[in-house]
Amino acid sequence: MASRNIVIKANYSCGLLQDIKKILKHRPKLLTLYPGIAIYYQILQMLENGLATEYQLLKTLLEQHIMDFPKEEMLQMYDYAQNYCIRQINTGDSSYYIEFMNLYKTQLQHSILLKNNYLEEWDYKNITTAGIRTQDYEWTERFIHQMKHRLKPLVKENAFAYNLAAIYYATQRYKEALQLLQTIEFTDTSYHLGAKIIQLKSYYELDEFDAFLSLIQSFRIYVQRNKQISEYRKKANFNMLKLAKKIGQFQEQKSFISDKKKGQDILKIENLFKNLSPLANADWLQSIWTALSSK
Repeated sequence: MASRNIVIKANYSCGLLQDIKKILKHRPKLLTLYPGIAIYYQILQMLENGLATEYQLLKTLLEQHIMDFPKEEMLQMYDYAQNYCIRQINTGDSSYYIEFMNLYKTQLQHSILLKNNYLEEWDYKNITTAGIRTQDYEWTERFIHQMKHRLKPLVKENAFAYNLAAIYYATQRYKEALQLLQTIEFTDTSYHLGAKIIQLKSYYELDEFDAFLSLIQSFRIYVQRNKQISEYRKKANFNMLKLAKKIGQFQEQKSFISDKKKGQDILKIENLFKNLSPLANADWLQSIWTALSSK
């Protein structure tokens, strides 16, 4: 209840919480005698105060008592620590990607993430994403291969192909990423969207603008027709494709258009950045535009 009050403004009334705090204040030995009380109290402190020191204390307690609880409960405890990292990342502190990654590595080391001997596909994807963000490429690629056999059979090939393509793109192996994605028929909408974005980025980096513009058209049709994609997400992707098309056309034409036309196009694209919202993959679009417009 306290967590939901903080994270989603649920406005629950935690009736006994103040009494529990009073008990712990007058009987602090309970925190040393009972790891469960100590960990949940530290989770509460971290949620209420939001301090990095509270998070570090929680992480230390989790590492000390990682074998003292059932895996399911320890997984929930680690979720609180990881959610703290996500909140810090969302506020702009990208250093917490390293913390997020290290929490995952600890859980992998102790097999906490395995459920019925399987690794959930979204944990597999989150770990890959964190590894890419922290530029821990060698470890991440090894993880993708080593943990493939721990994925459920129905999702194994899609998850493996998508995440391996993601690491290929991150390490500038664009042709390998494209070759891999072209051999897989994605059945899951989330993977399908992600794969098309990797393809789009790879075509751009390889200066394959015919393929880039063709994919934008087919991508737009896919998003428009897919009923599983929310209206918000559709709009974010439509805006991304509109801006990507303008940037791609500018990149292709800039060497033979007049300075006046070039200036007009730059202004139009910069206005799109200001006015298009929501915008999927905004960081990537901004980075390629900054590199292109500064030449």
